[in-house]
Amino acid sequence: MKISVIIPTYNSEKTIRRTLASVLEQEGRGKDYEIEIIVCDDCSIDKTVRIAREYGATVIVRHKGNSGGPNWGRNEGISHATGDYIAFLDHDDQWLPGKIAHQLKILEGTGHDLAYSTFIQEGTTDNVIVNSNIYECLFNYSFPNGGIYLGSILVRNKSLPRFLTKWLDFDWLLDLTCARKCVQTVPMVRRTIDGNNLSLNPQYRQDDYYLKVGIIKNKKSLEKINGSYARYFYVCHNGAEARRYFRYAHKDWKAILYYLTSYSCTLRRWIIKKYRVFG
Repeated sequence: MKISVIIPTYNSEKTIRRTLASVLEQEGRGKDYEIEIIVCDDCSIDKTVRIAREYGATVIVRHKGNSGGPNWGRNEGISHATGDYIAFLDHDDQWLPGKIAHQLKILEGTGHDLAYSTFIQEGTTDNVIVNSNIYECLFNYSFPNGGIYLGSILVRNKSLPRFLTKWLDFDWLLDLTCARKCVQTVPMVRRTIDGNNLSLNPQYRQDDYYLKVGIIKNKKSLEKINGSYARYFYVCHNGAEARRYFRYAHKDWKAILYYLTSYSCTLRRWIIKKYRVFG
């Protein structure tokens, strides 16, 4: 049994060691399964490639300028993967030691195609949900059990769809989950959340917003998407744009509070520092 782990990188020398270590320290590696690490580097100018090779990774390097985005790396990794299963991991995230063993045991036991979870955060579920309806959750933008995080996925290496943009994954997740039997597992991924996350990139955020509103038509779901986009502008200290999208969001007490405090820079900074508003 072999697991192919695909990691797209770009100037990742500060985080890639701990990311690769979390893969190599997986319980059962070398006994119950082998691991193939495929690092796809988008023209890093630091020591990322050298470090990845030190950890025994197969490294694929893009030489045409830094414009491919993480999905170029994921597509390249899928094309080169030789494992029975494929897993994905961002260059700054970490797996808990039992992640692969836990998901692999469930998939092999049920015959299902795909295991996933959300990432570790306050309030995440510890339930295992066999025959998960994650496709319906994605299509309706409703995640009662925490949703699906790309870095958590373990999927059988068979007819995987390709990513169609350089950084968006919502449409890819729909294609991936629509015809596969899925199981939600215990969260075992630590996500790095800081000011460098792609989710805070203005162009990415805009592209993601318009992709989702182009696919999803349910009114309540669109309210959630607008609320998320509004909170993005809130944490970016753009009060005017935050209020613009809050007007189209669900009017619960949190949205109203964010709307009102968006007028005050002092209150906004205090709330952002104390609570996780977005991300």
